[in-house]
This record gives sequence, C-alpha cells and structure tokens, in this order.
Amino acid sequence: MDTHNRVLVAFDFSPGSRRALSTAVRISGTLDRRLHVIHVIESRVVDSLAGLLRKPPTEVRRVALAKARLALGELAMEQETPPETRLHVTIREPVPKILEWADRLDPDFLILGESGLEQPSFRWDPQATQVFNASSTRVLLVGEQGELARCRPAARVQADAIVMLRQRVSWTKKAATDASRAKAQESQSPLR
Repeated sequence: MDTHNRVLVAFDFSPGSRRALSTAVRISGTLDRRLHVIHVIESRVVDSLAGLLRKPPTEVRRVALAKARLALGELAMEQETPPETRLHVTIREPVPKILEWADRLDPDFLILGESGLEQPSFRWDPQATQVFNASSTRVLLVGEQGELARCRPAARVQADAIVMLRQRVSWTKKAATDASRAKAQESQSPLR
C-alpha cells in the first residue's frame, strides 16, 4: 500500500472516542486523506457474554459484529464522515489489533480519544496510553474538550514540518529565480 494518505481513528463508542472521531473527520477532510475507523470488540467480553447467555461463541461473535457494524455505520452518518470512509470492526484484544492496523495502513495519524472523568479510568485510558507509547506512527490523543492532549512522536512531527517548510522555501526561491530570469530575458528580447 502507498503510505501516508490515511487517517486512522480507534473508536470504542465512549465520549472520548466520539471527540477523536470528530477530530479525525476534520483532519482527514483538511488533509484530503481517507478516513479509517476501527472498532475492536474485546474477545474476552464476547466470550463471557456467550457463557452468560449459554449460546455458542460463534453465534454471539456473529451478532456482536453485526450490531457493532450497524451502530458504527449509523454513527459515521451522524458524524458526516466522507463517503469513502472505511469502517473496520473486529473481535480481538484492542491494543495489539489497533497497533496491527496502524502498521498495516501506515496512516498520517492514528487518533485516539482520552477519557476524563466521564468514564472509569481503568477502561480506555490505559489502552490509549499503551497504543500511544507503542505505536510507530504519529499518534494524536484528543482530550476531554476535543483539544489535542498529546502527540507523538513529537520529533518526527517537527522533522516533517521542517522538511515541508524547507520545501516551501525552496519552491519560493525557485519561483523567484524563475521569475527574475523570465523578466531578464524579456528585457533583453529584441522585440521590445
């Protein structure tokens, strides 16, 4: 796959991940990048539910996936995600699966929501922190108010910004040089 034309957001239906999705929609639209939304249902939760319901695990998994896809699709329409948005739903352990998707897609950004007091701190924050610390791609952690709480690797983001700035400066210098050459040639033209 070609690199750096995607934004990946991990989504778990929490208020923090809703803010992350909203941020991801804005960023992907601004950068003209394809948005990928991944929702990972924890396998142990599905297995526990199968035991409680006394249903075969494969049946509970099938229903859980179908309902999650439906809910995620409705949310994508509510958030006005672009039509080319890709929705991914799977049953696994969240942290390794999110990291796997980030490695597979090699997105410009992996965006995660940081939950505050709205959710128990044991639920999403440790997972977001684990992904934040382990990912090899740029990770943006969106805070309680939708602000950028943390990003990493900061050095890589800064290096990319410096490269883009240097390119812009060199393009500007080249354009100025080309314009002055054209003006010089025009003034030396015998047709004047």
